[in-house]
Amino acid sequence: NKDFPIVLNSVIAGRYYVTEYLGSAAFSKVVQAHDLQTGIDICLKIIKNDKDFFDQSLDEIKLLKFVNKYDPSDEHHVLRLYDYFYHQEHLFIVTELLRANLYEFQKYNQDSGGDLYFTFPRIQAIARQCLEALVYLHHLRIIHCDLKPENILIKSYSRCEIKVIDLGSSCFLTDSLCLYVQSRSYRAPEVILGLPYDQRIDIWSLGCILAELYTGEVSSSFAELIV
Repeated sequence: NKDFPIVLNSVIAGRYYVTEYLGSAAFSKVVQAHDLQTGIDICLKIIKNDKDFFDQSLDEIKLLKFVNKYDPSDEHHVLRLYDYFYHQEHLFIVTELLRANLYEFQKYNQDSGGDLYFTFPRIQAIARQCLEALVYLHHLRIIHCDLKPENILIKSYSRCEIKVIDLGSSCFLTDSLCLYVQSRSYRAPEVILGLPYDQRIDIWSLGCILAELYTGEVSSSFAELIV
């Protein structure tokens, strides 16, 4: 079976007690679990049993290990990898547990009719943390390649702390660059035009995200309007 069966209140690999189903993506399912060994709640990403998905996830694990290695104090707002293992023909990735992503939370905030969360000072705080994360990644010569609201998760609502996640599409500057990167609404002009690109495409994506948070509207590609 390509999908690992999710059973609430079950224990995976004799260690992770599954407490909540968080969602799914094209090649994975995500649950919240309690680590019986450390006593903390974690996020468990379960990769589908597929060689291509497996290989891509191993690449992301290598990048996360590399990025975390040079940030031992967790100061640069990038997701923390705790562990990974192979169990019942599936790859499991254990990371820190975060909250909603910016897209989900903005939609919830708008639909609930409560006080506006994404005020200008909070957008500034999010911008600063994202820029710190990107400066760090770019210093390591890594391009994120898929920065979007869904890949920025809230760590603390009250303190407006965020983490950048999902290095599955990321690459080093020295890698052979893919022609098709970035989600459409956050795609930089040079990518659309098929031109050489570098870390600056991440800054373009961040600008689109901040405009979206400020206006409260999901825009079509800003770059396509230009080119």
